[in-house]
Amino acid sequence: MPLLPDYLGHDTEYRRRRAQGQSGWSDDISLRQTIASINLFLAELSLPAAPTLIEFGCGAGDLSLHFAARGFHVTGFDIAPFAVEWAREKASQQSIIVSFIAADLTRDLDPLPPPADVVLDGLCLHCIIGPDRETFFRNVWRCLKPNGVFVVNTMCGNPHPPNDRDFDPISRCIVTRGIARRYFGTAESIVQEVIQSGFRVDRHQVIHAQYPGDEDALLIKARLHA
Repeated sequence: MPLLPDYLGHDTEYRRRRAQGQSGWSDDISLRQTIASINLFLAELSLPAAPTLIEFGCGAGDLSLHFAARGFHVTGFDIAPFAVEWAREKASQQSIIVSFIAADLTRDLDPLPPPADVVLDGLCLHCIIGPDRETFFRNVWRCLKPNGVFVVNTMCGNPHPPNDRDFDPISRCIVTRGIARRYFGTAESIVQEVIQSGFRVDRHQVIHAQYPGDEDALLIKARLHA
């Protein structure tokens, strides 16, 4: 039986988190850790002046706003309309220009944005389940310049408590009440998945969980095969 995702369930979760006074999906510690890790990867790149960046899974916009403040021209996509509106509100409050778009990344994007120097997986890929991942990677292909860089930031390995109680080791998904919510592939299998999707992996690194409730993260820097 195929696994059933609930991608629009993220919209409800964003509403809940904002009602509770949270600033986005991630807490400040997790957000700072994510930004520091991605910045290290991007520091190695030779990017043009005012580079372009597309974030897949922008959520409430924190990563997109960070890179826009650094001088990137940024477009952020997310399936959750409430999160996109929240991100737009933050951009307005901070006087930062970012194009935030509600879109389903498990379907071919139409219309496409102009191709970017960087396509960033903003902790989105681990939310994409089963064959939908093929479409996700195809959208990356279609949104990336020929010499551009795909940066993956995804959960990997075996989940830590409390997520481990709903972990199905066969599918490697967190499954709650019949809904597959997160995919925890091994680092090696995810790297191979990226390669098989038509990318050349230049570098990858596992960042191990650093505090309770955190998960191991895999960062990958990849490019399109010539």
